[in-house]
Amino acid sequence: MEQPKKISRRSFIKGVAILTVAGAVTGTGVWATSTPAYPSADTNINQEKNMDKKILVAYASKCGSTAEVAKTIGQLLSESGVEVEVRAAHEVRKMEDYDAVVMGTAIRMGRPLGEMTNFAKKFNKDLAKLPTALFSVGLSMKEDTAENRAETAKFIAPLVEQLPSKKSTAMFGGKVDYKTLSPLLSFMLSKDTSGEMAEGDYRDWNTINAWANSLPAELGLG
Repeated sequence: MEQPKKISRRSFIKGVAILTVAGAVTGTGVWATSTPAYPSADTNINQEKNMDKKILVAYASKCGSTAEVAKTIGQLLSESGVEVEVRAAHEVRKMEDYDAVVMGTAIRMGRPLGEMTNFAKKFNKDLAKLPTALFSVGLSMKEDTAENRAETAKFIAPLVEQLPSKKSTAMFGGKVDYKTLSPLLSFMLSKDTSGEMAEGDYRDWNTINAWANSLPAELGLG
């Protein structure tokens, strides 16, 4: 019996993108492409302690995986003795109160989420004056290899170019949980025979924690 032909992650994602557009055109898009809501990661840490420094961790998350990473990074940052505000990027209204910014975005269809791109454009003048750090979360870093790093670096390059004060960049693996996806995407991924889109948590928390712990020195908060 002929074995099912395996396809690359890039080709599979391209096919999903085409079907997503088709769903929108045919009128099934609202239901088929709607992503279930995930628990908010928004929080203020050390707010009541009158810290000298205040850090913003702004995130753009599609299914909650990046939000979880942002919250963990915020918690670890707070242990260095700074006030930390973790907020969804689209909820941030001003930047005057912050001494540094950590930005985190999911990678979808080979690019940062529009929410984070819009954040960088909206606050480009402020970000040019503040020490910043950037992290991405996505399946392109399912395995930490030189090839995957090079591919992911291309994905986030347009965002990096908008951050002249960037001090650190990190690229982390993502998470696939079909329950958090839109019905269309969940159905498509369930038909993947390559195994590249299989359910699983590919985030390396040791690497994430190590990077978070390096940020106070990188951002000049010590």
